[in-house]
Amino acid sequence: MKDLRTDTLVNTEMKVYFFMRSLLRYFLGKHHKEGTMARNIIIDEEECIGCGTCEEICPEVFTLNEKTDKAEVTDPQGAPEDQIEEAIEACPVECIHWEE
Repeated sequence: MKDLRTDTLVNTEMKVYFFMRSLLRYFLGKHHKEGTMARNIIIDEEECIGCGTCEEICPEVFTLNEKTDKAEVTDPQGAPEDQIEEAIEACPVECIHWEE
């Protein structure tokens, strides 16, 4: 005879496992494709004019530092790469780039 309590326990453990895995992926910012390395974003602060264009396009990744009036990266994996690329391309002084 099959033990119903064991089946229920295993089923519950699997649900918890998949729930926790999805939470971890969400909070760790897994917006990039599985199996690829996250790319770093570099801002040349000396060249930055603090126009805020990058922050307007991609506020999940870029913010203006109120003390320095320069853009900074707050969460490099906070948005899809294509949205980050759009912000990089929109920079009027081209001070944002992917790390080589």
